[in-house]
Amino acid sequence: MSDETPRSEGPLDDTEYRVLAAAHGDLRRFLREGEERARAAGLTAAQRQLLIVLRAHEGPDGPAIGELAGALGLRHHSAVELVQRAEAAGLVARRNDRSDRRTVRLSLTAAGEHALEALTSLHRKELRRLASANPGTPGPATVGTTPAAPSGTAPGAGRGERGATEAQRGEVRVRSVRLPGDASGARRVFVDRSWPDGLEVEDAPFDEWLGRIAPTESLRRRFEDGPARRSEAAELYRVELGSRHGADLDRLAAEARTGGLTLLTAAEDLQSSPAAVLAGVIRERTG
Repeated sequence: MSDETPRSEGPLDDTEYRVLAAAHGDLRRFLREGEERARAAGLTAAQRQLLIVLRAHEGPDGPAIGELAGALGLRHHSAVELVQRAEAAGLVARRNDRSDRRTVRLSLTAAGEHALEALTSLHRKELRRLASANPGTPGPATVGTTPAAPSGTAPGAGRGERGATEAQRGEVRVRSVRLPGDASGARRVFVDRSWPDGLEVEDAPFDEWLGRIAPTESLRRRFEDGPARRSEAAELYRVELGSRHGADLDRLAAEARTGGLTLLTAAEDLQSSPAAVLAGVIRERTG
Protein backbone atom coordinates (compact mmCIF):
# COMPACT_ATOMS: atom_id res chain seq x y z
CA MET A 1 0.00 0.00 0.00
CA SER A 2 1.31 3.47 -0.90
CA ASP A 3 2.09 5.89 1.90
CA GLU A 4 -0.23 8.37 0.12
CA THR A 5 -3.30 6.16 0.60
CA PRO A 6 -5.71 7.89 3.01
CA ARG A 7 -5.92 6.17 6.35
CA SER A 8 -9.13 5.87 8.31
CA GLU A 9 -9.26 7.90 11.52
CA GLY A 10 -12.13 5.85 12.85
CA PRO A 11 -15.85 6.70 12.99
CA LEU A 12 -17.10 10.10 14.09
CA ASP A 13 -18.24 10.39 17.68
CA ASP A 14 -21.51 11.94 18.91
CA THR A 15 -20.00 15.38 19.42
CA GLU A 16 -18.60 15.49 15.89
CA TYR A 17 -21.98 14.51 14.43
CA ARG A 18 -23.66 17.28 16.42
CA VAL A 19 -21.14 19.81 15.07
CA LEU A 20 -21.70 18.48 11.54
CA ALA A 21 -25.49 18.70 11.87
CA ALA A 22 -25.26 22.25 13.23
CA ALA A 23 -22.98 23.28 10.34
CA HIS A 24 -25.40 21.84 7.78
CA GLY A 25 -28.32 23.62 9.41
CA ASP A 26 -26.39 26.89 9.51
CA LEU A 27 -25.49 26.55 5.83
CA ARG A 28 -29.12 25.90 4.84
CA ARG A 29 -30.27 28.99 6.76
CA PHE A 30 -27.44 31.00 5.23
CA LEU A 31 -28.43 30.00 1.68
CA ARG A 32 -32.17 30.43 2.34
CA GLU A 33 -31.70 33.97 3.65
CA GLY A 34 -29.62 34.85 0.60
CA GLU A 35 -32.33 33.55 -1.73
CA GLU A 36 -35.07 35.42 0.15
CA ARG A 37 -33.15 38.71 0.16
CA ALA A 38 -32.32 38.30 -3.52
CA ARG A 39 -36.00 37.75 -4.38
CA ALA A 40 -36.94 40.84 -2.39
CA ALA A 41 -34.48 42.80 -4.55
CA GLY A 42 -36.00 41.35 -7.73
CA LEU A 43 -33.23 38.82 -8.37
CA THR A 44 -33.04 35.05 -8.49
CA ALA A 45 -30.34 33.35 -6.45
CA ALA A 46 -28.51 32.51 -9.70
CA GLN A 47 -28.65 36.13 -10.85
CA ARG A 48 -27.24 37.32 -7.54
CA GLN A 49 -24.32 34.93 -7.87
CA LEU A 50 -23.80 36.04 -11.47
CA LEU A 51 -23.62 39.71 -10.45
CA ILE A 52 -21.18 38.94 -7.61
CA VAL A 53 -18.85 37.02 -9.95
CA LEU A 54 -18.95 39.80 -12.56
CA ARG A 55 -18.24 42.47 -9.94
CA ALA A 56 -15.35 40.44 -8.50
CA HIS A 57 -13.71 39.76 -11.86
CA GLU A 58 -10.20 41.19 -12.14
CA GLY A 59 -9.38 43.02 -15.35
CA PRO A 60 -10.94 45.91 -17.24
CA ASP A 61 -12.69 43.84 -19.93
CA GLY A 62 -14.92 41.50 -17.90
CA PRO A 63 -15.03 37.70 -18.14
CA ALA A 64 -15.92 35.66 -21.21
CA ILE A 65 -18.84 33.21 -21.07
CA GLY A 66 -16.47 30.28 -20.59
CA GLU A 67 -14.75 31.94 -17.62
CA LEU A 68 -18.12 32.78 -16.12
CA ALA A 69 -19.38 29.22 -16.50
CA GLY A 70 -16.29 27.92 -14.70
CA ALA A 71 -16.65 30.42 -11.86
CA LEU A 72 -20.32 29.54 -11.38
CA GLY A 73 -19.87 25.78 -11.82
CA LEU A 74 -22.31 25.72 -14.75
CA ARG A 75 -22.29 24.05 -18.14
CA HIS A 76 -21.67 26.46 -21.00
CA HIS A 77 -25.25 26.42 -22.30
CA SER A 78 -26.62 27.01 -18.78
CA ALA A 79 -24.33 30.01 -18.34
CA VAL A 80 -25.49 31.38 -21.71
CA GLU A 81 -29.15 31.08 -20.67
CA LEU A 82 -28.46 32.76 -17.33
CA VAL A 83 -26.68 35.67 -19.05
CA GLN A 84 -29.49 36.03 -21.58
CA ARG A 85 -32.08 36.34 -18.81
CA ALA A 86 -29.93 38.82 -16.88
CA GLU A 87 -29.35 40.84 -20.05
CA ALA A 88 -33.10 40.95 -20.73
CA ALA A 89 -33.56 42.25 -17.18
CA GLY A 90 -31.06 45.02 -17.86
CA LEU A 91 -28.52 43.73 -15.32
CA VAL A 92 -25.73 42.64 -17.64
CA ALA A 93 -24.22 43.97 -20.86
CA ARG A 94 -22.15 42.09 -23.39
CA ARG A 95 -19.71 43.28 -26.04
CA ASN A 96 -17.07 41.82 -28.31
CA ASP A 97 -13.52 41.54 -27.05
CA ARG A 98 -11.31 44.36 -28.37
CA SER A 99 -8.59 42.01 -29.63
CA ASP A 100 -10.71 38.98 -30.60
CA ARG A 101 -14.12 39.86 -32.01
CA ARG A 102 -15.25 36.24 -31.64
CA THR A 103 -15.05 36.46 -27.85
CA VAL A 104 -17.92 38.05 -25.92
CA ARG A 105 -17.10 39.92 -22.71
CA LEU A 106 -19.61 40.58 -19.94
CA SER A 107 -20.00 43.46 -17.52
CA LEU A 108 -22.51 44.88 -15.04
CA THR A 109 -24.87 47.64 -16.11
CA ALA A 110 -25.75 50.52 -13.81
CA ALA A 111 -28.90 48.58 -12.88
CA GLY A 112 -26.78 45.53 -12.03
CA GLU A 113 -24.51 47.62 -9.82
CA HIS A 114 -27.58 49.11 -8.10
CA ALA A 115 -29.05 45.64 -7.51
CA LEU A 116 -25.81 44.54 -5.82
CA GLU A 117 -25.72 47.68 -3.69
CA ALA A 118 -29.24 46.91 -2.48
CA LEU A 119 -27.86 43.67 -1.02
CA THR A 120 -24.86 45.27 0.71
CA SER A 121 -26.07 44.46 4.24
CA LEU A 122 -26.56 40.81 3.29
CA HIS A 123 -23.13 40.59 1.70
CA ARG A 124 -21.46 42.14 4.76
CA LYS A 125 -23.23 39.57 6.93
CA GLU A 126 -21.95 36.79 4.64
CA LEU A 127 -18.40 38.16 4.84
CA ARG A 128 -18.60 38.20 8.65
CA ARG A 129 -19.79 34.59 8.62
CA LEU A 130 -16.93 33.57 6.33
CA ALA A 131 -14.42 35.44 8.47
CA SER A 132 -15.77 33.71 11.58
CA ALA A 133 -15.57 30.27 9.94
CA ASN A 134 -12.08 31.02 8.51
CA PRO A 135 -10.13 33.26 10.89
CA GLY A 136 -7.48 33.98 8.25
CA THR A 137 -10.09 35.44 5.88
CA PRO A 138 -10.38 39.24 5.98
CA GLY A 139 -13.94 40.25 6.88
CA PRO A 140 -15.79 43.55 7.01
CA ALA A 141 -13.86 44.46 10.15
CA THR A 142 -10.78 44.95 7.99
CA VAL A 143 -11.76 45.02 4.30
CA GLY A 144 -12.56 48.57 3.28
CA THR A 145 -13.09 49.70 6.86
CA THR A 146 -11.14 50.61 9.94
CA PRO A 147 -9.18 47.59 11.26
CA ALA A 148 -10.60 46.07 14.41
CA ALA A 149 -8.92 47.54 17.47
CA PRO A 150 -8.40 45.81 20.82
CA SER A 151 -11.34 46.12 23.18
CA GLY A 152 -11.60 49.58 24.68
CA THR A 153 -9.12 51.07 22.20
CA ALA A 154 -10.18 53.53 19.53
CA PRO A 155 -8.89 52.68 16.01
CA GLY A 156 -5.62 54.51 15.45
CA ALA A 157 -5.10 55.15 19.17
CA GLY A 158 -1.45 55.60 20.05
CA ARG A 159 -0.42 56.13 16.43
CA GLY A 160 0.02 59.90 16.49
CA GLU A 161 -2.05 62.82 17.65
CA ARG A 162 -4.95 63.82 15.40
CA GLY A 163 -5.98 67.33 14.57
CA ALA A 164 -4.69 68.78 11.31
CA THR A 165 -3.32 72.29 11.02
CA GLU A 166 -4.63 74.71 8.42
CA ALA A 167 -1.59 74.02 6.23
CA GLN A 168 -2.23 70.28 6.31
CA ARG A 169 -5.84 70.54 5.16
CA GLY A 170 -6.10 69.67 1.50
CA GLU A 171 -2.72 67.90 1.50
CA VAL A 172 -2.54 64.37 0.05
CA ARG A 173 0.66 62.45 0.84
CA VAL A 174 1.94 58.97 -0.02
CA ARG A 175 3.87 57.15 2.70
CA SER A 176 5.22 53.65 3.35
CA VAL A 177 3.09 51.53 5.64
CA ARG A 178 6.34 50.17 7.11
CA LEU A 179 7.19 53.51 8.68
CA PRO A 180 5.93 54.35 12.18
CA GLY A 181 2.84 56.54 12.45
CA ASP A 182 3.34 60.28 12.14
CA ALA A 183 1.77 63.14 14.06
CA SER A 184 0.46 65.08 11.06
CA GLY A 185 -3.14 64.60 12.13
CA ALA A 186 -4.15 63.59 8.57
CA ARG A 187 -6.41 60.60 8.06
CA ARG A 188 -4.33 57.53 7.18
CA VAL A 189 -5.73 55.11 4.60
CA PHE A 190 -4.00 51.89 3.48
CA VAL A 191 -4.73 51.45 -0.23
CA ASP A 192 -3.14 48.09 -1.16
CA ARG A 193 -5.34 45.10 -1.93
CA SER A 194 -3.37 42.72 0.33
CA TRP A 195 -2.70 43.08 4.05
CA PRO A 196 0.97 43.94 4.75
CA ASP A 197 3.06 40.86 5.54
CA GLY A 198 4.00 40.55 9.19
CA LEU A 199 1.79 43.39 10.39
CA GLU A 200 -0.60 42.67 13.24
CA VAL A 201 -4.03 44.33 13.15
CA GLU A 202 -3.48 46.05 16.49
CA ASP A 203 -0.21 47.53 15.20
CA ALA A 204 -1.63 48.85 11.94
CA PRO A 205 -0.50 52.49 11.50
CA PHE A 206 -3.66 53.50 9.64
CA ASP A 207 -7.28 54.38 10.28
CA GLU A 208 -8.82 52.55 7.33
CA TRP A 209 -8.02 49.75 4.91
CA LEU A 210 -9.55 50.58 1.53
CA GLY A 211 -8.32 47.58 -0.43
CA ARG A 212 -11.09 47.69 -3.01
CA ILE A 213 -9.69 50.90 -4.52
CA ALA A 214 -6.37 49.22 -5.41
CA PRO A 215 -5.80 48.28 -9.08
CA THR A 216 -6.94 44.85 -10.20
CA GLU A 217 -4.30 42.12 -10.01
CA SER A 218 -3.53 42.09 -13.74
CA LEU A 219 -3.17 45.88 -13.73
CA ARG A 220 -1.02 45.82 -10.59
CA ARG A 221 1.44 43.51 -12.33
CA ARG A 222 1.88 46.08 -15.11
CA PHE A 223 3.17 48.56 -12.55
CA GLU A 224 6.00 46.09 -11.85
CA ASP A 225 6.99 45.54 -15.51
CA GLY A 226 9.24 48.56 -15.96
CA PRO A 227 8.81 52.25 -16.82
CA ALA A 228 7.15 51.71 -20.22
CA ARG A 229 4.40 49.43 -18.90
CA ARG A 230 4.15 51.51 -15.73
CA SER A 231 3.09 54.61 -17.67
CA GLU A 232 0.43 52.60 -19.49
CA ALA A 233 -0.69 51.05 -16.19
CA ALA A 234 -1.05 54.48 -14.60
CA GLU A 235 -3.37 55.66 -17.37
CA LEU A 236 -5.47 52.49 -17.17
CA TYR A 237 -5.66 52.83 -13.40
CA ARG A 238 -6.94 56.38 -13.70
CA VAL A 239 -9.69 55.12 -16.00
CA GLU A 240 -10.48 52.29 -13.61
CA LEU A 241 -10.69 54.71 -10.67
CA GLY A 242 -13.06 57.03 -12.49
CA SER A 243 -15.36 54.27 -13.73
CA ARG A 244 -15.50 52.11 -10.59
CA HIS A 245 -14.63 54.19 -7.55
CA GLY A 246 -16.18 57.61 -7.97
CA ALA A 247 -17.87 57.54 -4.57
CA ASP A 248 -14.65 56.50 -2.80
CA LEU A 249 -12.70 59.24 -4.59
CA ASP A 250 -15.24 61.88 -3.60
CA ARG A 251 -15.10 60.78 0.04
CA LEU A 252 -11.29 60.73 0.13
CA ALA A 253 -11.14 64.16 -1.50
CA ALA A 254 -13.57 65.49 1.10
CA GLU A 255 -11.44 64.05 3.91
CA ALA A 256 -8.32 65.58 2.37
CA ARG A 257 -9.98 69.00 2.25
CA THR A 258 -11.11 68.65 5.87
CA GLY A 259 -7.96 67.44 7.57
CA GLY A 260 -5.41 66.18 5.10
CA LEU A 261 -4.95 62.62 3.83
CA THR A 262 -2.07 60.14 3.94
CA LEU A 263 -2.20 57.15 1.59
CA LEU A 264 -0.17 54.21 2.86
CA THR A 265 1.26 51.45 0.68
CA ALA A 266 3.71 48.57 1.02
CA ALA A 267 5.29 49.40 -2.37
CA GLU A 268 9.02 50.08 -2.18
CA ASP A 269 9.03 52.73 -4.91
CA LEU A 270 6.46 55.22 -3.65
CA GLN A 271 6.70 57.61 -6.59
CA SER A 272 5.94 54.87 -9.13
CA SER A 273 3.30 53.07 -7.08
CA PRO A 274 -0.45 52.86 -7.72
CA ALA A 275 -0.87 54.87 -4.51
CA ALA A 276 0.95 57.78 -6.15
CA VAL A 277 -1.48 57.65 -9.09
CA LEU A 278 -4.40 57.55 -6.67
CA ALA A 279 -3.01 60.53 -4.76
CA GLY A 280 -2.82 62.51 -7.99
CA VAL A 281 -6.44 61.74 -8.83
CA ILE A 282 -7.58 62.76 -5.34
CA ARG A 283 -5.60 66.02 -5.53
CA GLU A 284 -7.42 66.85 -8.75
CA ARG A 285 -10.74 66.31 -6.99
CA THR A 286 -9.85 68.49 -4.04
CA GLY A 287 -9.69 71.47 -6.40
